[in-house]
Amino acid sequence: MARKLKKDEDIGPVQDMDLTPGEREFMLSEDNKKRIAEINASWPAGGQSLVREGRLFVREGQLLKMCRKGLKARHFFLFNDVLVYGSIITKGTFKGQTVLPLAHMILADVEDSAEGSNGFQINHEEKSFVVYSPSQQDKANWMTSLNRFISLSQSATGVQPVGSRAVWIPDKKVKTCMVCNTTTFTLTNRRHHCRNCGKVVCGPCSVYKAILNKEKPERVCSQCHAKLGGTTPTTIPVLGKASTETETKKSQPHNQEIDDSDLSSDSSDSSDDEDVSVAEGSSAALFAGKKAVTLSDSEKKIHQLSDQDRITIMNLVKDGQLSMDEAMAQIEKGKGKTAASQPSSPSHRTPSSSFSSKMQGVSGPHAVAIYSNDDPEHPDELVFAESDTIVLTRKVNEEWLEGYLFGKAATTKGIFPTAFVEIKVPL
Repeated sequence: MARKLKKDEDIGPVQDMDLTPGEREFMLSEDNKKRIAEINASWPAGGQSLVREGRLFVREGQLLKMCRKGLKARHFFLFNDVLVYGSIITKGTFKGQTVLPLAHMILADVEDSAEGSNGFQINHEEKSFVVYSPSQQDKANWMTSLNRFISLSQSATGVQPVGSRAVWIPDKKVKTCMVCNTTTFTLTNRRHHCRNCGKVVCGPCSVYKAILNKEKPERVCSQCHAKLGGTTPTTIPVLGKASTETETKKSQPHNQEIDDSDLSSDSSDSSDDEDVSVAEGSSAALFAGKKAVTLSDSEKKIHQLSDQDRITIMNLVKDGQLSMDEAMAQIEKGKGKTAASQPSSPSHRTPSSSFSSKMQGVSGPHAVAIYSNDDPEHPDELVFAESDTIVLTRKVNEEWLEGYLFGKAATTKGIFPTAFVEIKVPL
């Protein structure tokens, strides 16, 4: 029976991998060891050590990775057991290291379209995404090398992939929540991604949690929450694998343009034969399901409430005090009697007492979060809640700042969108 390989587990004895005599000779050479040491030292912020006995450096190169906010250049390193990539800081230095064991990987071809040429999709239980090569030959070289060492890794470890993470649809492709189809995304109505299906959804449609293939609960949409067995908003169903939605099949992005009418919600009963594991950023991802979604009366009302009212309802239900309908009725009954039930304007928010206490003792450049950043798209991002105080360390560019939470160690610093904070004392 195939066993599941732990992320930090060795690939096994090198003799178990069927390398060619030339590959084995290079693996034992000083040139191979020196190159791996150089790559290992090219991450100034640190990361997982890439120096390991039996590791063979295969190839490297720059590919365009389809990320949440569009195509981004990433540098990839292929070894005989892992694929490593990160963002480029300067020539020869990188950040945001991601290490994907090959034993859990499956490749899928992506046909050329208006969105890109020479692409292929990497399906993995940790991350799934599409990359584009600079040429057809480069794509062929990458896919040949990857498929060869994926096969060798799986043979050496006895591992067979049991599922992959859902491919996220990029933010820019979607203007309206793909579940309720009513919420239009703005600076205040932020986009979120369901970890099970990869759809772009609004806050009210993604307040649910489920345990997929990681130990901690993750954000899922209302449709996936119900599909996974969630009976109440606070139920946390356990799946035990990366996603219910992913399959291994060839990705074929559509060439047609996307307009608002195409952004209808996917149905909650998506069948297994729907092509949901399509290329991230492709039109096909938005056409995986086209059945209209009918919201219940409670769901419609939730979307019309303020953030504070939604939080109050969730807390009442979570504590077992009231049912969802009872909590909704209580909120509606109290409307007009308290300012707390009215949506607050981002530019006229009143700091809470906890916020005021956080401000005491702060000196030097700092900012206050006006939106929470609990759904980061990159491992280098700083996670914080609304009203948190952030000590500023540097300005990355016009759109991003770097800093750390007041009261925390400076080593915990990360980057975050400038638009998410109000700067109190500038750098």
